Amino acid sequence: ELAIAEVKRARELEPLSAMLGANLAGYYYWARRYDEAIATSEAVLQSEPGYSSAQSCIVRSLIAERKFEEARSALVRQIGKGAKIPVPLARQSRPS
Repeated sequence: ELAIAEVKRARELEPLSAMLGANLAGYYYWARRYDEAIATSEAVLQSEPGYSSAQSCIVRSLIAERKFEEARSALVRQIGKGAKIPVPLARQSRPS
């Protein structure tokens, strides 16, 4: 929670920073706040459509929520836009 608060404070100084937005999304993910991770990542992608860490955070969050079809769709959408998603992440989107 401390990390989330610190990154939020940094974003007040640099609200358009894709890096800070993606970092915040990552911290939400690790805190298991998946809806916030997805929403924050989507906001980053509005301003920086190719930002790979935001793209992968969406997919990882959907996988964590066991929303495998949505994760696969998000992955396919991002690959269709030219995203370079790591192969292990693509494999994660398949249910075991």
